Parts: sequence; C-alpha cells; structure tokens
Amino acid sequence: MEHIPRLVEGLATLLWPIVVLFVVVQFQPVLAELIQSAKSRRFTVKVAGNELTMEEVREQQSSLLAELQARLAAVERQLKVTGVARADGANDVAPPPRKKTGAILWVDDNPRNNSLLAEILMRKGKKVDVATSTDGGIELLSRRPYDVVITDMGRLERGRYVEDAGIVLTRAIRSKNEDIPVVVFCGEAKAQKYHQEALAAGAKVITTSSVDLLGAVEQLS
Repeated sequence: MEHIPRLVEGLATLLWPIVVLFVVVQFQPVLAELIQSAKSRRFTVKVAGNELTMEEVREQQSSLLAELQARLAAVERQLKVTGVARADGANDVAPPPRKKTGAILWVDDNPRNNSLLAEILMRKGKKVDVATSTDGGIELLSRRPYDVVITDMGRLERGRYVEDAGIVLTRAIRSKNEDIPVVVFCGEAKAQKYHQEALAAGAKVITTSSVDLLGAVEQLS
C-alpha cells in the first residue's frame, strides 16, 4: 500500500505530455487560419500577438510535436517496464501557497520563437506579458503581480550580449519578491553550463524542453 502514492505521483507526472498534446490539438483553429491565409495569398498568421510566416509556424509546431511524440514513446516504455516513472527536475515542482493571478511574464529578446507556446498558454486561460530585456521585465513586475516568470538565458541587454542574463533577472526578482517562481527556458549548452548557478540564484526550474516548460508553468500558476 505504501507504493500507491508513488505510483499515483509517477503516473500524474507522465500524463503531462498527453495533456500538452491535447492542447496542441486545440490549436487547430490557428492552423485552419494559416491554410486560409495561404489560399488568399496572405502568407502570415498572428500567433500570440506576433505575425509569423507559415514556415515559422510550421517549424515551431513540428518541433513541439516531435518532442511530444518522443516523450509519449518514453512514457509508454517506462510504464511497461516499471509501472512508475518520474520525469526530470522540471516536473519536480509544487505550486507555492499564494493567490493566483493567471498572469505570466515571459522575458526573451526574441519572443517570436516562443509564439506557439505562448499561444497554448493563452488558450488555457493565461495572460502572457512579454518583455525583451531584464530592465523591461523588472518594470512589468513593478506594475502587477505574476504567477510565474519565464526567462531565456542569454540575450541582448542595453546593446550588448549577456550570456547569463536569465540568472541576472532571477537574482533581481529574488531580491524584490521571493514568492514569484522563475522558470529558465534555454538551449542545451546554456542549460548544462548554468544549471546549478540558475538553481542557486533561485530559479525553480531550468529546462530545454517545451513540454516540461508547459508542465512546470501549469503546476506553478
């Protein structure tokens, strides 16, 4: 009987890819608009407030679906072998006991790359505000409360590239408000290089996975 809570926890963790896949299916109206755009020779579509080309939408959707397929295959293998499985640290988070606002701050100097993920969050009822710099993010944080802050790692700051900008932002947030969870979403190289430093700075999660990002945000917001 003592294994039942672990089994339930493991299965709940593994179900995240299925939940995300369902949300992606819900994204089909955007694809329908994209097809209509092509028919009328308008080769762009608005996703999360960004005007994207068909190729940009296709690339972002293909990347997310490929990751989902790989994750679901891994889930199936793990369930067959053990019956209990745990994902990586991105799903090892618990929502803090605080009032939820439904608002998310995403800090990234190239927000177009996150358009599909932002659209998925918005279709789940989240309000997503975007800042392209640490200063911009801090300014928005001073105006309203957020459930979660998502940040990339390296970005342009005041005309120069700062490789650990995500850590700089995390430290600034922690110095002002200990309650806002920070999720660092970045490439593989920076995730490996700055993993421990980001967590030490106060980030709840650092991940390269779109699926784990959506799962962490859902748990934290």
